[in-house]
Amino acid sequence: LDAFSKARQNLIYAETRMNKASSRSHAIFQLRILRRSAEPASPATVGCLRIVDLAGSERVKKSQVEGARFKETTSINKSLLALGNVVNALAFKKPHVPFRDSKLTTILSDAFGGNCKTALLVCISPSISSASETISSLEFATRAMDVEVHASVNRLPANTAVDEQLSLFADQAAAWRLDALDAQQRLGALEQSSQEAQRETQEAHARVSQLEVELAHWKDRALLAEAAQSRCAEQLATLESQHSRERR
Repeated sequence: LDAFSKARQNLIYAETRMNKASSRSHAIFQLRILRRSAEPASPATVGCLRIVDLAGSERVKKSQVEGARFKETTSINKSLLALGNVVNALAFKKPHVPFRDSKLTTILSDAFGGNCKTALLVCISPSISSASETISSLEFATRAMDVEVHASVNRLPANTAVDEQLSLFADQAAAWRLDALDAQQRLGALEQSSQEAQRETQEAHARVSQLEVELAHWKDRALLAEAAQSRCAEQLATLESQHSRERR
């Protein structure tokens, strides 16, 4: 419970137009348990408990989030879409299951297929304004019920030195896969930022070109004004000369 309470402190909430305390990320509490007898020759059992709190999908038109909150919403919706694709692939027994499409599905790959027991709690709203989200959540739950899982006891042999080393390598490989996914997501964010910078540069060039055209127009008008001023000065000088002659 202490570990669970400490993990809950990492949760991030923020206010949107739809929810005063909206989760801004998914939360995964993972606990690995290894039980070994005091007798050196006896086998051991190992298991993993995962408690997952999925952030709800958001429609930007309703939540009206901006800036960092918009990026969080995009990440949440993208990972939920990847999770839905995994559930669809498992429910319809497709040959390829896209576990590696997101960090969420990579971490939860053991909880959706093979040797596991999984319980899914779906929260829905009775409000009519949220009818589409409610129907979508129920459809997801219906597809998740078609996923077949079979749980059995994970027993380690008495001589577990090699198995423990292999388990360590597996954990390292999983961490590397997560790092690779993180790097891929950062690369995608950098590419998006680069595209935005290119678009802003193009807009700036277009604005500069427009300003150059306006500047040339105003230069032409200034030249015309100077020419008109010169003509007026000449006409004034002519009138003053005529007036002087008439007075003589």
